[in-house]
Amino acid sequence: MKEKFSKTLILLIVTVIFINTSPSLYAARRKSARTRRETTTAPAKTTPKEKLTPKSKAVQSNSAANMYSIGDSLLRAGDTTSAIEKFISIAKKMPNDSLANSAIYKAGNLMLRVGQIDELNNFLRAIPKKSPEVEILQANIFKKKGQDAKALMKYRDVEVLFVGTKWQKIARDEGDKISSKIRAINLSSGE
Repeated sequence: MKEKFSKTLILLIVTVIFINTSPSLYAARRKSARTRRETTTAPAKTTPKEKLTPKSKAVQSNSAANMYSIGDSLLRAGDTTSAIEKFISIAKKMPNDSLANSAIYKAGNLMLRVGQIDELNNFLRAIPKKSPEVEILQANIFKKKGQDAKALMKYRDVEVLFVGTKWQKIARDEGDKISSKIRAINLSSGE
């Protein structure tokens, strides 16, 4: 009962935040009706790249921020599966948004935590651009599968590719842990 109440409360709070940050429905309807009346010819077809104006980019970013916030709320409420879906949808629907890489990393770590390794592999393969988040997640997959040598190589690659970033430090720290583990195994086996 208490868990259901807390999920309902969080959902209510997220809904109120979403409603307060989005334009009113009445204003949106008035604007679209006015636009229909003023338009006498069909608009020319445009490519997706032409549709992204600075204003639409801001709306898209706001939408990604809202989705990310909802994903965090779902995670705090204990609904990991829905949170993963929300973060993945940000990465797929808005790959150029500033929150996309963060959403990829968060979804990936959650998927590793719940053991969705194959699904994570498929998700990462579908991402066209390589980012430090993707590379670290791939190394984490190797580590989770017990493939320490592959994980170590991947972490070392990230160190070289992303010098001077937080990802270099994360990769170095994780790589050093694996190196220590491998050395300890070698010493205990008498090599």
